[in-house]
Amino acid sequence: MSESSHGSLRVVLIALSINLAIAAVKGVAAVISGSSSMSAEAVHSLVDCGNQLFLLIGLKMSARPASERYPLGRTNEVYVWSFLVAVLLFMLGGGQAIKDGFEHIRNPVPMETVMLFGTPFPSWVLNVTILGISAFLEGRGLLLARKELIAQQSAPKSMIQSILNSKDPSLFVVMFEDTAAVIGLTIALIFTILSVTFNMPVLDGVASMMIGIMLLGVAVIMGHEVRSLLIGEGDKIIATAVREEIKSIPGVSGVNSVIAVQRGPESVMVLASIDWNDTITAGEVERAVESLGQKIKDVFPQVTLFNAEIRSGNAMNPPALAASTSAALQN
Repeated sequence: MSESSHGSLRVVLIALSINLAIAAVKGVAAVISGSSSMSAEAVHSLVDCGNQLFLLIGLKMSARPASERYPLGRTNEVYVWSFLVAVLLFMLGGGQAIKDGFEHIRNPVPMETVMLFGTPFPSWVLNVTILGISAFLEGRGLLLARKELIAQQSAPKSMIQSILNSKDPSLFVVMFEDTAAVIGLTIALIFTILSVTFNMPVLDGVASMMIGIMLLGVAVIMGHEVRSLLIGEGDKIIATAVREEIKSIPGVSGVNSVIAVQRGPESVMVLASIDWNDTITAGEVERAVESLGQKIKDVFPQVTLFNAEIRSGNAMNPPALAASTSAALQN
């Protein structure tokens, strides 16, 4: 496992441990206070735990080596599990929060006063305290994920640009989760205070529905980003660089096409179609393509497969065509 993979795994494990602790505390507070928004937040944290488990499965499965059944490896499997996170778990959490909020709006119930060490204690104070601590912990997790995401990119970018440019769903899914968590906690905190201040318990249900709608929106955005990677997103930077490198090779008469396709967080497949002068020999073509493949790997370590289709500038040259079938570089 590479250094960046270790970083992604560390972020997911930290996020899982934080959400497990937060989910337990929120669940206890929801039972004690009867708060709908706190219940929605507890479900949200449990959903996040499921998200991280799915991501861990994806990271584990994508690290398996190539086999006869999967000759190109399974590096893109992490995208499958990340898509399941968006479609199933976020939708589940969002739908449940909306349902609970609707029920609480129809039948609003004031937050209860509990006995603590023999003294009446307003449960909303407990809720506000837990929400504040949870927001702090989720914020720390968000900063850690952002730091790791920036470390994997060549130049500093805004958070939105970092997410859109990232090819590692284990990082940007955690960022989506933590961002949604901070927003959801803020909503729950504000509406908890408002519902107590104005004695309007219905606002607690409104907060739960707002959290649910926000989660559904995050699910749609995240699903769109992962779907693009799952289909096979192109990498224009690598494709352009490879095209320019091919043009500089002596004996090349033209470049028909260069395609760079993302197959995983650290796996890019490059396919090139090259026209060569008829005067160049098959051996020269083979050596030139092997050298080209090594140069590409030196500049872009994420390229795990490079294959060049060799064509003659005029009539097809059988030796050169034969060389193209062996001009593949795979790690």
